[in-house]
Amino acid sequence: MSEMSDAGAAREHFRATVAPDLLRKVGFLVQGEMAPVPGGDHSKRLAFYTDGRRAGIALRAGEDMTHSVALAHAVHHSDGRPLVLVLPEKAPHGSAAQCIPWLSQEIALWEYGKDVVPKQVKTTRKDALGRIPDEVVYAAHDLGDRTPWVTTLLDWVSSHPELEDASRQSVKAWHVEGRSVLRINRTECGLWLSAGVNYSKPRPGKTSPFATELKGPLSPDDYAFVTSLIEKAIKDRLDGTDDENEEHRFQAWLTRNFGEVGLATRPWREFPSHRNGSRSYIDLLGVDAANRLRVIETKLGDADDLILQGLEYWIWTRRCADALADKVGFDLKKTPCIDYVILRDELSRSPLRAYSRSLLGRLPEDIAWRFHLATRKGRNSYHVTSYPEGVIP
Repeated sequence: MSEMSDAGAAREHFRATVAPDLLRKVGFLVQGEMAPVPGGDHSKRLAFYTDGRRAGIALRAGEDMTHSVALAHAVHHSDGRPLVLVLPEKAPHGSAAQCIPWLSQEIALWEYGKDVVPKQVKTTRKDALGRIPDEVVYAAHDLGDRTPWVTTLLDWVSSHPELEDASRQSVKAWHVEGRSVLRINRTECGLWLSAGVNYSKPRPGKTSPFATELKGPLSPDDYAFVTSLIEKAIKDRLDGTDDENEEHRFQAWLTRNFGEVGLATRPWREFPSHRNGSRSYIDLLGVDAANRLRVIETKLGDADDLILQGLEYWIWTRRCADALADKVGFDLKKTPCIDYVILRDELSRSPLRAYSRSLLGRLPEDIAWRFHLATRKGRNSYHVTSYPEGVIP
C-alpha cells in the first residue's frame, strides 16, 4: 500500500470511527456528518459532525495542521453555530486556546492525548492571559569577551550603507533588503559565524555560504573571504539576481517606508513576542501619530489563520502592556490596532479567503483592525492601498 493510500485510510478511519467516538466522550450526541457551507469544501484533515444544534469538529493527531488553522476552518464551517472543537493535545496549549476567549462565538475546546480521552481546556480570558509570560525581552545578542575576535568585521558591517542590523537576543545578524547575509553567535567554546546566503532551495550557480566556528580571532584571509561573500550577496539582492524571500524584502521596505501603513516612526521589526505556546516574533511593531500601538502582520497572499496570528499578538500586547511601556516606552493606554498587510500574489482573486472573512465577523468591537493591500511596482517598490478600520477589502 502506498504512503498516500496509507494516509487516506488513516484519515477515513479517524473520520468514520475515532472522531465520532471522541465527540461522544465529550457529550456530543452525533447525529450525522455536517454539510459544508455553501461554496466551500471540508478539509480532509478534519472530521465534521452535527448534533442537530451544534457543530462538532475534530482534528486527527499527526496531521500537518496547526491548532490555529484548525480553529479557522472550524469557525468558518460551523457558520456561527455553537462549536465543539476536539484537537490533539499540545503542551503548552496552542493558539486555539489563546484565541477562543476573544471570539464572539460559543466554542468548547477539548484536547486528547495518546489515551484518546479528551480533557476540556479552560478558555476564559483570564486563563489565556495567565499562560503568557509577562515579560518583554528586547536585547541584542552579546558576544561578550569574544567581541574583539570579530571587531574589524563588526565595524565593517555596521558602517555598510546597504546593511541593516537585524540582531536578536539569540544572534547578531545583518540583512540586505530582508535577506540575511551575516550571523554571529556565541557557542560554548567560541563563535559561530555564517556569511553569505543560505538558500532554502540551492541551485547551480548560487554561491554557497561560509560557516565556521571560530576558536580565536578571525584571520585576515577569512575576513577577506567573508566580506567578499557579503558583497556578492548584496549585489545579487540589489540587482534582482536573488529574488527569493519576497515577504522579507517587503517587510524591509515597509520598515523604511513606515508612513505607507500609517506609522509615525520607524517600527521595530521581528519584535520578540509569544504565540502558539512559545517564543515568536511580530513582523512589525510601531506607533501611529496618536501614539497608539500598531501590531502589523504581513503576508504574501492570505493565510487560513491570518486573522488569528494578528489576534494572538494583540493579546500578547495586552498581557505585557506594563512591560512594553517599561522596556521600549510604548504608551498602551489606548487599545492597540492590528494591521493586516497583504502583499497580493494573484490579483485575479479575492485578497481574503473565506476563513479570514468568517473570523473577522467573530472579532468583538473592542478589537481594532484594518487592512492594507500591497502590489509590487518594481524590483524594490510597492504600492499600498489602506482601508479604514473595520472595513474588509
